[in-house]
Amino acid sequence: MTDVKLILLIFGVLLTGFLLSTAGLFKNRYRSYLLPLNKDEYSVKPVLSYGLLILDLVQYAYSGHYDQKLLRKISFIYGLDYARYYLQIHIATKIVYMTIFEILICFIGFLAEPEPAYLLALLISPVAVFFLCDRVLDEKGEKRLQSMKRDFPDFVGKVTLLMGAGLNVRQTFEKIGSDVIKDTPLYVEVKRTVSELQSGKSEIECYQTFAERIKIKEGNRFAGIIIQNIRIGGAAMFRELDHLSEECWSIRKSNANRLAEQAQTKLTFPMILMFIAMLIAVMAPAYFSMKGI
Repeated sequence: MTDVKLILLIFGVLLTGFLLSTAGLFKNRYRSYLLPLNKDEYSVKPVLSYGLLILDLVQYAYSGHYDQKLLRKISFIYGLDYARYYLQIHIATKIVYMTIFEILICFIGFLAEPEPAYLLALLISPVAVFFLCDRVLDEKGEKRLQSMKRDFPDFVGKVTLLMGAGLNVRQTFEKIGSDVIKDTPLYVEVKRTVSELQSGKSEIECYQTFAERIKIKEGNRFAGIIIQNIRIGGAAMFRELDHLSEECWSIRKSNANRLAEQAQTKLTFPMILMFIAMLIAVMAPAYFSMKGI
């Protein structure tokens, strides 16, 4: 056994022991803090106390430019009220994954023959893992945005129908919020807007923040239409909402076609690779037979 392999083994064992013992010893300290997390979404929840402890020990400030960038993404996914909490959880999760990845590299290096390039990977890979974890936020944000875009045409249609039946904007939001069966991201924001209205927040401010939270271009137009109606009234609002509803349905159809094309493209590339692999498998024996190999 080479000295390098022995060092990798010892380091891997020590790091594993440190991760598990720290997570166990400080489990109760962070138990209530981690309680809201879904274990299906956060598979490393049992050892997240390790990541949170590291952040507390280094007194991480969460105030850098990178943190603010993450905070904006997290605010869109979980809401501004919970953004700080989920930022801490996200960074703690990254620390856990970095540690686990480092442990795996140590044990793989012990079982294999570690080359100089492998030792370089030992140093670089945790940094790569740290930033790659942010792709999870991008995927969640995109999934949330697409869900809102799908539901928005239906939402605008409901608003137009209910206001045409004589309800004002506030009553319309309350009616839609109370009738929702499935809490999709858009309708969660509708319910949140209703709660803000009932707490005494001004209607105009509520509808403006609703549009800001959903981050859909058509949402800003929708808010502008209903805010204008609140301020000056007029029958033009119904015509504008009808027009917006038609546009939203058209955009939804275009997005559905685009996503279908993207899915088809994603399937095409693996099929090409499979075809090449099958071609090699069929042609290789014939080639070697001709060469007398």
